[in-house]
Amino acid sequence: MDAVAPGRTAFAILYERRRASVLAVGIGALGSRDDAEDAAREAFAALAPALADQPPRELRAWLIRVTRNRAIDHVAPGAFAPGTPSR
Repeated sequence: MDAVAPGRTAFAILYERRRASVLAVGIGALGSRDDAEDAAREAFAALAPALADQPPRELRAWLIRVTRNRAIDHVAPGAFAPGTPSR
């Protein structure tokens, strides 16, 4: 029987607890479950190193903000890149 690293278990629990709300934000922003799942996956992928480096004080708010930003990136990739003229 393989031992599971404690950090991985904690992350899995965190993922299960926050996944639905993160996915709901993505669906609301994108209108597509598939695209929302991509945005949610990217948000959780960004969370892993953030937790190791400097954990966000407000985890739920951080996840929602990152998911919304990833959704914006899906809708208009590069729209907010440096040097892009504002509308």
